[in-house]
Amino acid sequence: MEDPKIDTKGSALLESTSKSLEKLLKDQGPLMIIVYARWCGHCKSLFDTWKQLSNNVKGKAKIYIIESEDYSRNDVSGFPDMRIVKNGKVTKYEGDRTSEGMQKALLGSLGGKRTRRHGTRRFRGRVRKTTHRSLRRNIPLV
Repeated sequence: MEDPKIDTKGSALLESTSKSLEKLLKDQGPLMIIVYARWCGHCKSLFDTWKQLSNNVKGKAKIYIIESEDYSRNDVSGFPDMRIVKNGKVTKYEGDRTSEGMQKALLGSLGGKRTRRHGTRRFRGRVRKTTHRSLRRNIPLV
């Protein structure tokens, strides 16, 4: 008995095939590509999470799902296989299997400035000076 095909109605999930995969892998993103198997219990349990994720990131990122039977590459070692494409780079997602965790990984490095912690640099300098002074005072020269 064959498992029924997963229904994507009511979500922003996009179905894809191996033919359009090469184009997706060259995309600038951000997007997530999920290769799933109908018979996989993990895939079935995560499907609602993927639907929620696709609705949460709608307009910011896209979520593509590809059924394992439609996937022709031999680079999947287990199901579900999740990959994130950002700025033309593809990385395998092995993080938290919640909608929030996937959303954070998918949208995490987009926009905003990186902040530097100047205070730690100053603190290290003070520690270094204090250590140098204390060594000079406490260790007699021979």
